[in-house]
Amino acid sequence: MLPRHIGKRLKKIKNMVVTTVVRLSHGRRFDVMVFPERPTRHHLLFWSVWAAGGMIRYYSSVSECRLLFFFHDATCSPPSLTTFAKHEFRNKTVINGRCVDISKLYIDQRHIEVFGYGLNLTRDALQGREDELFVVKSNENCRHDGVLTPGRDCDGKLMSHDTVVQEYIDTTVMLDGEPHLCDLRVGVGGDKILYVVQKYKTKDHTFRSYATYMALAQPDLVFSNKEKEKLLAFARAVNLELGELDVLVDRTSRRLFVCDVSRTPMRLSPKLRSDELAYCYRKIADVIGSYAARADLSG
Repeated sequence: MLPRHIGKRLKKIKNMVVTTVVRLSHGRRFDVMVFPERPTRHHLLFWSVWAAGGMIRYYSSVSECRLLFFFHDATCSPPSLTTFAKHEFRNKTVINGRCVDISKLYIDQRHIEVFGYGLNLTRDALQGREDELFVVKSNENCRHDGVLTPGRDCDGKLMSHDTVVQEYIDTTVMLDGEPHLCDLRVGVGGDKILYVVQKYKTKDHTFRSYATYMALAQPDLVFSNKEKEKLLAFARAVNLELGELDVLVDRTSRRLFVCDVSRTPMRLSPKLRSDELAYCYRKIADVIGSYAARADLSG
């Protein structure tokens, strides 16, 4: 077992090697401005821009850049911030500039519009289901604080705007003869599904991001054409132009549920094989490159 600090360094090295190989195949050089925050080496955008042949610049340092990524690592962006961005960058190509709310309440409203059903429950929906278990979690993104709670104890949680009560979606599959939960991390960009990462974890890690095993899957083998159309329609509904969706597939009904939207996702996990990492980064790099080319034309 490697010491923790060595393990972390090896993870960074793996991302660096893979993205540099992809970068060499792209060849093109360009700058991407970021606003209002700067991504770190822990973020997917940092490595993806590098893989695409670009360099990240903070918005105040390179005013001549025509490509901007609205990067705000928060659940909701305040109106004052988005108003400033619209005025300051009105002549630039902006990625995710209108993706300003990824709260559970907001994305569930968009989910109902696109899919015809959602995850969040109302008081009426809990009637007569006192003994069933439901998920109580924060309305904020990336908290990983879900708790299975009996229906009889959920009523008070519905009074708060800070929490949501959701259906529990059973995603159990068999892996090596053992039951595991399978979450899907779906990369989207340029109105395309770029990749699907299958994240397998044991039930004691139900609401944690930790996965015991990860594997890359082709979107066509995971989703039907109609399901892919729905996922892309959902991404458009929340104004996500480049990012990731967390998707659950109910083992009984086979219905899809988007439980989280990430507009500032973390870097791809080194639990993926090097060739799988390269595939994902190449897909994202192609999208960023197309945005860069579009920005040049608009200039």
